[in-house]
Amino acid sequence: MSKIGTACEVVSGKTPAKAAYTSSGDIKIVKFRDVLESGIVDYSNDEEGWFDSRYADESDLVDLMPATILLTNAAHSVEHIGKKVAYIQEVPNLARRVCYVGELTGIRARNESGYSTNWVFYWLQTSEAKAAIAKAVEGAHLVPRQFKRIDLPDFSPADQTAQLALLALADNAIQKARAEL
Repeated sequence: MSKIGTACEVVSGKTPAKAAYTSSGDIKIVKFRDVLESGIVDYSNDEEGWFDSRYADESDLVDLMPATILLTNAAHSVEHIGKKVAYIQEVPNLARRVCYVGELTGIRARNESGYSTNWVFYWLQTSEAKAAIAKAVEGAHLVPRQFKRIDLPDFSPADQTAQLALLALADNAIQKARAEL
């Protein structure tokens, strides 16, 4: 088994000073509220969803990269930690930069690890992963060093690809059923 911290890059976001938030600008900030339980990010909420560099330095902000998982690492209530998880295949071109706050952790599989970031995204939604995440929570925070020690199951790249193909079929069937409803 591989540890998440070995197989993946794990980067906590940075939360700007409250005074730097604005409702428009050229740096979009993805917040806890923007990560939906459906596994996507809603970029449309502009209310204090932008960064104004006149009020703070932007150098500490963490850029959202393509093929990244965003996982909730802090919340007002413990049951939300690890529950909100989204896979960002492409970062929309809606700002000079798109960054994420400290309540979110960005996760990307390392190329040499043999893991697919998309597969890790689905695994993080399993009951096994949620139980491991719950054990890594202290107070109302997912402790990074403990999160990085969580074991990923051993699945070959071929097995991951096969599982992802089945999940894609299931997702397509769900989308079709929703459209019909």
